[in-house]
Amino acid sequence: MKKWCILKRLLSIFSYWAMVASVLLILVQPVIGSEYSPLSREDFTMVSQQGFGDRQNGWAWGMAWYKGKLYVGTNRAYHCLETRSLNIAFPMLFDYPADDPDVECIPDPDDLPLRAEIWCWTPETDTWKRVYQSPDDLEIPESPGKYVARDVGFRGLYVHREANGTDALYMSGVSSECIHPKISPGRILRTIDGTNFEEIPRDPGTFLGDLDKGSVRGMVSYKKKLFVVVGGIHGHGYVIESADPAQGNDSFRMITPPEFKVMEIATFNGFLYLGLHVKEGYSVVKTDATGEPPYEFIPVVTDGGFKKYFPNKEAISMHEFNGRLYVGTNGMGTWQPAAELIRINPDDTWDLVVGQPRATPEGWKYPLSGLKQGFGWFLNAHMWRMEEFDDRLYVGTFDASTVWKDTWWGQLVAKHMGFDLYSTSDGVYFSKIDDQGFQDKFNFGVRTLQATPYGLFLGTANYYYGLQIWRGVPHELEPSERLSASLNPPQRLEVENSDNAVILSWDDTAGACQYSIFRLDRSFNNGIPQFVEQMIDTTHATFYQDTTTEPNCEYTYYIQAEDKNGNISESSNFVTIPVLAPKITFDYTFAVIKDLVGHDKFISAKAKKFVLRIFKQASFALKQGDVNRTERLSKRLHRTISRNKWMKDKMMESLAAEDMDILLSKLIKRIKLAKAGILSLSDL
Repeated sequence: MKKWCILKRLLSIFSYWAMVASVLLILVQPVIGSEYSPLSREDFTMVSQQGFGDRQNGWAWGMAWYKGKLYVGTNRAYHCLETRSLNIAFPMLFDYPADDPDVECIPDPDDLPLRAEIWCWTPETDTWKRVYQSPDDLEIPESPGKYVARDVGFRGLYVHREANGTDALYMSGVSSECIHPKISPGRILRTIDGTNFEEIPRDPGTFLGDLDKGSVRGMVSYKKKLFVVVGGIHGHGYVIESADPAQGNDSFRMITPPEFKVMEIATFNGFLYLGLHVKEGYSVVKTDATGEPPYEFIPVVTDGGFKKYFPNKEAISMHEFNGRLYVGTNGMGTWQPAAELIRINPDDTWDLVVGQPRATPEGWKYPLSGLKQGFGWFLNAHMWRMEEFDDRLYVGTFDASTVWKDTWWGQLVAKHMGFDLYSTSDGVYFSKIDDQGFQDKFNFGVRTLQATPYGLFLGTANYYYGLQIWRGVPHELEPSERLSASLNPPQRLEVENSDNAVILSWDDTAGACQYSIFRLDRSFNNGIPQFVEQMIDTTHATFYQDTTTEPNCEYTYYIQAEDKNGNISESSNFVTIPVLAPKITFDYTFAVIKDLVGHDKFISAKAKKFVLRIFKQASFALKQGDVNRTERLSKRLHRTISRNKWMKDKMMESLAAEDMDILLSKLIKRIKLAKAGILSLSDL
């Protein structure tokens, strides 16, 4: 017995020091680990010189992690290029150069500095180096004796594994075709060492050589082939493929029908998905890329997600996260410019994540997040880029408010100028990281996001004073602090309206002794937007009633936790009023369970029987007025389902279990509100 006690003591000591050693290892770069809290604004640091020392490097247009280094492709003098193209098309409406004090354009557009660049960051030395600059050797057909760069920008950087096992970095180039219509079209560069860059062959008379589009856009690998979107500089195009892209020329072929206008491309669940521009509302289609082109494409989302009035016309970004494909839209060109976010499930059903409720052929769809389009900000015109980092999805926007910076109306929205950045761990609850372009109003968009072993890199669109590269790394604590639990932000904040109050509720935060309630008021006075953000109260409870709201106003809420030592957490997810999602009741929850039964989402008859039995017992207890038993049974069901991904025998399909976990969490919060007398039992 004594020997056993000594052995237990030694094992305890060993376990402690093993933990200390693991903590110390966490502090060594590279740093990635799902134990960290979501990145906050303070976790991002600007790591490049603005514009890489040249303001004409306006956008970080492409970004890729390749062989242990970060590569960034720029575009050049893009606003000048856009303005000149509009001036050519509509000379009576648009002048060149544009009258903008923050944009520097050379008077003669044929002299614009358009040599696109590729920059490389080396983590070991924390240094940037320009590794490629497009040659300035194409004679301008309309201006003999003057020359322009072959590439005015590199729109996409993508690592493709070739048939022989080589990982090659491909770069999609954009030509100056929009202002020089007879110039050579966009081209594709390739490197296998990050130092030597070569154009893949496009000889006249071959398929690739005869392409007439000025912009090569997104790229993706699928079934050992490289698929590439080719179009105009301002928008959509068609898709080409090659099993041996390094050969160029006739190794490529077109795979989409001529009526398709493709904006984005991604792989998901064994298929190739395309996001389309459609005048009547964007579409998402998929194909298995078999047979002879044009391939058969199956519609997945149509009619702009069935938004009845002013639907978004383009699916502009796509990213797989937690077993679902998230699709961001472009709201520009409509009377309601705010963009939406949806997600596509493996069975090709889809959910509205951020956007307006609407009727669809499958019934009403409500935003899972409870947030309307643009994350509640009507000038968030693109859900521009998405990336997964540390088991969370990050979403960056294009905020059109910067466009109005020199107008009287623009001064009214000056507080919100600059891109927005959000994060979510489950696709339902979103936290706002920043809504002011990292405190630079000229950073109007998140153009690139790239997860790396050294953090999350963000590249901005800023054609005023030059792009910026930011690096987000979870904040590092001293080893002694690492061994103690940090104060996590409050989780799963919910909101609903009662007759005379706004009701907030959230999960308890370990170590918190009180919570601070923050509110942003948005209203219009004679058509002029008004914004007031303030802390309105504190509470020791995990719920709060706000009785100070006014009718016809929009409100945004978030909360922060505070411990006994005065440490303050990061902000919770945010919620908005008016509420767009239905209240979670027992009837609503039972309808969801029946739908799961109807779609055969339970793993076994035993699991289905268990869920139905416990839920019916909780419902019966509620009818009997026994709210304590109702809560106890609901929590039991919630614990069982939320733990199922760690159980050997799962109760239901994992994605269905995740959805039920969130749904039951919402229901339990409302049961607690009923126990506190804030809601009546009839509200449940």
